[in-house]
Amino acid sequence: MKRSSPALCAVLLLLSSPGPGAGQILLRWPVRATPWPEALLTGGAAALWNPAGISAGVDGHGEMWIAHVDGPDATGLRGLAMSVTGNLPWIGRVAAAYQHLGIGDIPRTDESPSADGALLDVGDDAVAVSLARRVPPGAAVGLAVRYLRAGYRDRVADRVAVDAGVILRAELALPSRFAILLRDFPAEPAWRAGVEMTTPERVPRPWSARIAYGIADRFEGDAVEHRFATGVTWRRRLHVEAGLSHTTEDGSWVGLWMLGADFGRYSVAVLWEELPNDFGPALHYRFAIELP
Repeated sequence: MKRSSPALCAVLLLLSSPGPGAGQILLRWPVRATPWPEALLTGGAAALWNPAGISAGVDGHGEMWIAHVDGPDATGLRGLAMSVTGNLPWIGRVAAAYQHLGIGDIPRTDESPSADGALLDVGDDAVAVSLARRVPPGAAVGLAVRYLRAGYRDRVADRVAVDAGVILRAELALPSRFAILLRDFPAEPAWRAGVEMTTPERVPRPWSARIAYGIADRFEGDAVEHRFATGVTWRRRLHVEAGLSHTTEDGSWVGLWMLGADFGRYSVAVLWEELPNDFGPALHYRFAIELP
C-alpha cells in the first residue's frame, strides 16, 4: 500500500465520516492508555473513559497524565490527551481532561466532498470534567460531563455528553474487579463492561499477574466489541501487558502490546496497537507523575 494514495485517503474519509451531522464524532480511534478494557481503567486515563476509575488514585495525592498518539505515516493520524486528578475534601476525587485526535493535510480524491482541491483536516476534541466517590465496601461510582467538538474544514459540530460508571472490588479466590460504564448520553449512547482477576501478592514472589475481559456495544445493532488482556508486574515497577480486540470496524482481531515502568513518583509506558483495515500500527506514549 502506497503512502498517501488516493484510495487510502478515500477509505480514511469514509471511516471518519466527514461532513458531520449534529453531534457526530468523526474519528473512532481512541487514545489508548493500556491494552486493558476501558471500563477497567484507573487513575488519570480513566478521566477519558470510566469516571469511577479516577477514585483509584492515592489518597491526598493528585496525578498528571499525558499521552501522545503517533499513527502510521500513511494515515497522518496524530493525537494528544492529558488529565489532572486530585481530591476535594467532602466531595471526592475530581479530574479534568482534554483529548485531541486529528488527520491533517489529506489530499482531495474523487470521493472527497471537497470541490476546490484543497487539503482536508479532520479532527475531534473533547474536554471532560469528572467526579468519583468511593462507596464502602470496595466500590466506587463516577460521573463525567464531556464537551465534544468534531471538525472537518469549515464544518463544525459540537455537543455535550454524560458518562456514568461503577467499579466494584471483590475478594474472591482471586482478588477481582467488576466495572460497567454508560457513555455518550444522550446523543450516541453506548455501554462498556469488564472483569479483572489478579493473583494475590505473596512474599517472596516478586511478580503478580492479572487477566481481564471487556465488552462494548453502541446500542445501534452493530457487532459487539470484545477485548481480552493479560499482564505481569515485576516488583511493582515493571509492567508488560498484551491485549486482543475484536473490532467493530471490519470484524477483525487486532493486537495491543505495552511496556511500562514506575520510578518513584514517575510512570512511563509505550503501547503498540494494530489499527483496523490494515492501516498499520499506532504508537501511544504515556507519561504520568504523582503530584504532592
